[in-house]
Amino acid sequence: MTLVEVCGLSRLGDVAAVNLAQPDFIGFYFSAGPAQISAADAKELRRILDPQIVTVGIFSQTSASEVANLINQGIIQMAQFMGEVSAEFLEEVRRGIQIHGDGYWGQLIVCLPVTGDAQQVSAALQAGEQSSADYVLFQVTDPAFRWSWLRGFTRPFFLGGSIDRHNILDALATGSMALCCSADIQESGRIDGEQVRDLMRAVRILSS
Repeated sequence: MTLVEVCGLSRLGDVAAVNLAQPDFIGFYFSAGPAQISAADAKELRRILDPQIVTVGIFSQTSASEVANLINQGIIQMAQFMGEVSAEFLEEVRRGIQIHGDGYWGQLIVCLPVTGDAQQVSAALQAGEQSSADYVLFQVTDPAFRWSWLRGFTRPFFLGGSIDRHNILDALATGSMALCCSADIQESGRIDGEQVRDLMRAVRILSS
């Protein structure tokens, strides 16, 4: 069954919505943007989050020590990186993780944009196959992107980029292990509980 990551939690009401909907992962944005959250606020939201939901920290232009510290404190369990990161940086994060847990604990995701250009997508797929990260996330950035281009990618991957009821069947057909949603399930900057529940219901039914 395809898993779901809901990104952009920053308020108590967002946690209430996901606790009810029960996605598999949630994402805290530590990178700049409207949903950016501080470590202190993320810690408080983590405290009331259903412990069965895996917490992911989303970063850009950060230090390896910051990421490792958030994992060591138990604020996040996984880290997701936007933009280019080197194998050396990922290894530095891994070396900094002193507290180890079960399941997805300490695993790292790199985000690779994919466009409507076949050559660009081919290069992204090759980079994904060669990445030393535990998982890759293909972020669709162009409506001309063809979902079929991802079929046959051999590693487990996350898939994001305006996934909604109009394209969910195409997204599921790529064989991704998880769909990553953020703006798609927000209303005025807040996580919309009804939209999250509708998404979860659709994914569970269509991928079972």
